[in-house]
Amino acid sequence: MSYILWAIPGSILILGLEGLFRSGWHWDEYWWLFIPLALAVNYCVYRTVIGSPTYLTGIIIFPLLNSVGRIVISLLILEEPLTKGNLAAASALLGGAIIGRVWR
Repeated sequence: MSYILWAIPGSILILGLEGLFRSGWHWDEYWWLFIPLALAVNYCVYRTVIGSPTYLTGIIIFPLLNSVGRIVISLLILEEPLTKGNLAAASALLGGAIIGRVWR
């Protein structure tokens, strides 16, 4: 269960970095901010994959949290319509996580 606790801050950092980039903060201009945060994201991904019961679970949980975060931000904060691509990606990742959990 600790792998989920590492995936959550990594996803929050990814979504925050994406938000900064979309609002005009480019990485080459603010490298002093983006590079340490990118290293922190990589460490969170590492801890997520290493701490998960299987590698597949660790690899699936991180993008799943990112997709769910993007869907929530798109709907609630940006008030954008939900794209079919984001919904398909979240559904595929969720399906993979469920199948991997049930089919052992």
